Amino acid sequence: MTPTDDATAQRLVDVVLRVIEEGGFEAVTVEAVAAQGDYDAAALRRYYPTRRDLLLSVLDRLQGWLFDVLEHAQVRAVDPLDALEQVFTTHIAFVGNRPAIPKLMLNLLVAEDDAVRSRVQGILAEYESNIGLLARQAKRKGALSQEVDVEALVVLVVGLLQSLLLRMRLPGHDGLSPGAMRRAFQVMLRGIAGGG
Repeated sequence: MTPTDDATAQRLVDVVLRVIEEGGFEAVTVEAVAAQGDYDAAALRRYYPTRRDLLLSVLDRLQGWLFDVLEHAQVRAVDPLDALEQVFTTHIAFVGNRPAIPKLMLNLLVAEDDAVRSRVQGILAEYESNIGLLARQAKRKGALSQEVDVEALVVLVVGLLQSLLLRMRLPGHDGLSPGAMRRAFQVMLRGIAGGG
């Protein structure tokens, strides 16, 4: 199998995330990933000559999977407001099951490598654009008031996501029930809509 096979690529991403979870972002090297995943280091280095190549490949895979998961969440939705909620809860579940993803993204976001940083910023911008698109659709269909500031809504949705993901990492907070996530999202929307 090659690293482009879905199963192999998923396993590689899981191994990189495990290395980050156990040793932190700086622990990620081609050799560490080879050892953790029981790969041949020389073979892995042929595909990923540098740590940067490995991390960019992982980032590409994560981006594809995240947006696939979010697209499926939108398809299940009955309207744009429901789609926003589905995206919100699905994102928390996706990242909550992979706690090293925020560490990876944060470290890549502040990387000295302009291309890497730009790639992460592009993913975040695409994500925010999708949230904004759903909010504008909800406004057009009357599910959100015309007074709702879409840009502010995007900031609040992303901020609430980050807050809940951080809370999940605190000792004694193993996770949030889907009901609690939905209620947090609905309280935020009511506040935005002026409904209390």
